[in-house]
Amino acid sequence: MNLTRTLCLSSLTLLACGMDSEMPRPNPQVSDPVVSQKATVNVVHASTDAPAVDVYLNGQLAIKALDYRKSTGNVELNAGDYKVELRAAGAAANSAAVYTTNIRVAKDSRTLVLAEGRLSDASDSGTAFRLRTLPMGTSDKGAVQLRLVHGSPSAPTVDLAAGASTLLNDVKFGEASTFATINADLAPQTALGVRPGDAAIDLAFVSTPDATIARGAVLTAIAFGEINPLSADNRFFAVSAIDEASGQLIDLSVRINDKAPKASFYVAHTSPDAPSVDVVTKAGDPLVRGLAYRAVSTRIEVPGGVYPIEVRPTGQATAVLSANVKLLPVLSWGLFAHGLVARDAAAERKLSVSALPLAAKDVAGGTRLRVVHASPDAPAVDVLAGGKALLSNLSFPRATGYLDFAAGLPATTLKVRASGQPRDLFDIVIEPGVADATRGQNVTVFATGLVGTTPPSFQALAIVETATQPLAVALPTKPST
Repeated sequence: MNLTRTLCLSSLTLLACGMDSEMPRPNPQVSDPVVSQKATVNVVHASTDAPAVDVYLNGQLAIKALDYRKSTGNVELNAGDYKVELRAAGAAANSAAVYTTNIRVAKDSRTLVLAEGRLSDASDSGTAFRLRTLPMGTSDKGAVQLRLVHGSPSAPTVDLAAGASTLLNDVKFGEASTFATINADLAPQTALGVRPGDAAIDLAFVSTPDATIARGAVLTAIAFGEINPLSADNRFFAVSAIDEASGQLIDLSVRINDKAPKASFYVAHTSPDAPSVDVVTKAGDPLVRGLAYRAVSTRIEVPGGVYPIEVRPTGQATAVLSANVKLLPVLSWGLFAHGLVARDAAAERKLSVSALPLAAKDVAGGTRLRVVHASPDAPAVDVLAGGKALLSNLSFPRATGYLDFAAGLPATTLKVRASGQPRDLFDIVIEPGVADATRGQNVTVFATGLVGTTPPSFQALAIVETATQPLAVALPTKPST
């Protein structure tokens, strides 16, 4: 990946740029004029799962402990080519870098450098971690220039609107819009709506700063975070803006739209050693009562907003889990409790709750299927259908994306193996009645239970998500012979 900028912080004398040793040049004559070789960059950390990072250039520490939703501000640098290495803040300089690339910066350029995507995602995925560079805009004394950089990997394509007027259209993750020209000062706390690209519904409202933004300003708004309702509060969807002239990164107020069509979710219980549970608000108002293991709740519809909830054993007042569920309007989710309540369970296997986005039905009438690994003591698995891999290396408690079956699910036996191994461990049977009942629907199959018990309690559970109400169907599951 050859980017077109650099981070050599010469103005802070953090490193002497290494280009002299790599690219020998003739000795300058005494009479040679002094030519500026400077550029300006502003580095922004927008990766939702990356820690604070140290940035090394040509082997030297250049930026120390740059944290999420922070920036370096505008820094004057020497032009040139550099090897960029990122390490977790405080890691030894000779430790393995978590990300490496080469970048170039031209003299007199002004550039934003954005660290975006997820470190945990596959390098060939559309949401993988990367450094992206964007040229800064050009000031217009008669207008405010505003653009949007989409850095939220789980958010849909979005528009930015001011009332009935759309300022910016169809901005996808990993993209930047063109600049919109606003031929007026921006009043304090102007509300801008963030809309899905295919709907005139504001998911949230972003407010400009308390002070007037005068004509001549150039602003880059950056959408950060995840829209997953169970993401950490400080990693949920947020927006900041860079004043490109000063380099200042300004956090903007974001308010979820509670007047739009409601959000919805269901809850599935897939924790094999947990009792039946109630899901209640922190005030004790019930959302779900008596949800048993391998059962699914009805669909719950609520206005967009933030809902502090608790999961309690049925009839008890003590919570075993609590979370702030942050719901944008219109969107639908499946929440599933997974892991073990046993005190000696490994930390990564302990009781927790995760969220899955629910997609719309296939307009062509096909069946959509995804699989969730919810068996806490099972290894990563491969699943085969008809001798061909349906999915590979699925680990607890991860989920696949939707797989599309234009003709519906086949009535077949799925084979489950430890990832990369030749021997089948379990057979999951999709009977003809299940294939017929799920045709044209979205289905999530949860691999539940334990493989280490005698006999194993491993069991597949299919939830038909697009039925009138979510419907749980146990799929016949047995050890392979």
